Amino acid sequence: MYIISITELRQDASKVIKLAASSKEPVLIVQRSNPVAYLIDAETFERMKRQSEEPFTTTKKALAELARLRSQMAVRGRQPDSVTFLRELREGYLR
Repeated sequence: MYIISITELRQDASKVIKLAASSKEPVLIVQRSNPVAYLIDAETFERMKRQSEEPFTTTKKALAELARLRSQMAVRGRQPDSVTFLRELREGYLR
């Protein structure tokens, strides 16, 4: 990782952007020796954004599947007992 002061960034911003883009490493920007920001290339940012959205998509799919299975159990006339429901779900009987 590269560390650059705000003064250096102001003097030659294009150089710092090229450095972040070519190295694929974050550039830490400091002000009075305190970290204030990170500069990363666009590809890394897009990858991080996709990765942060994946758990939400997986959770939504899992919740939709649970809702489907609960309604399937209701059609069968069963009480939605958690223990039984989870056991059957785990063992694959509800498919």
